[in-house]
Amino acid sequence: MTRVDATVTPQPIRVTVEVPPVRILMRTHLWISWARIAIQHETMAKEARQKLEQAAPENRDGYMLQREADAALVAICAAAFALEAVTRELDDLVTLPPATLAAWQRNPPPADRHVLELLKLSVDPRGLVAMWTREMAWLFGVRGGAVHYEGMNEPTQPHPVGMNVAAAQITYSPENATRAVDVLLGILERCRDRPKPPVRGWSNGTRHAVDELIGRRGHGV
Repeated sequence: MTRVDATVTPQPIRVTVEVPPVRILMRTHLWISWARIAIQHETMAKEARQKLEQAAPENRDGYMLQREADAALVAICAAAFALEAVTRELDDLVTLPPATLAAWQRNPPPADRHVLELLKLSVDPRGLVAMWTREMAWLFGVRGGAVHYEGMNEPTQPHPVGMNVAAAQITYSPENATRAVDVLLGILERCRDRPKPPVRGWSNGTRHAVDELIGRRGHGV
C-alpha cells in the first residue's frame, strides 16, 4: 500500500454584510422655548410698567407705553403657542373617541377647544374644566386678535398710570401677560403632577423642564 500525505488548505469564505445608514432622530420640544419666551416677556412688561409708574407724568411718552404693550403682546401669544405645541405632543399619545375624531374631521374645532379636549384625555382635569374653558377661550381669543389683526378705530381707554391710550394697549398689558402665563404654567403643572396613564412617560420626561420654567418666573430676563 502506498501512503500519500495530503494537505488541504481551505479557501477563505468572504461574507459581505450590508449595514443600513445610521439615522439619529431628535425631537425639539418647542413648547419649552415658547414658554420661556412668554415668561421672559411677562417680566419685561412688568418692568416697563414699573418705569412708567416711576416716571414723572410729563416724562411719560408713547415709546414707554409701546415697550409695555409690545412685551405683553409677545408674552400672551407665546403662552398660546406653547399650549398648542404641548397638545401636538399629547395628540401622539392619547386616542380621541371615534365620535370626536369624526366630528373634528368634518368640522375642525377652534384652537381653545382642541387644547381643552386633549388635556381632558391626558391629565386629571377634576376641578379645572370650567376655569380652563374660560381662560383658554380668553387666551386664544386675544392671540387670534393679534395674529389676525383687523385694525379699527376704537375709543381710548384709561391706562392704570392715568393716561388715555388705545384699546390694544389695555389688552396687551402686564396684567394680561400675567394672566396668560398663569394659564400656561397651571396647565404644565397639571401635566407634571396628574398625568393619565398614556402620558405618564412623557410627563416624567418633561418634569425637569416644567420645574425649570416655574423656577425661572420672576427672576428677570
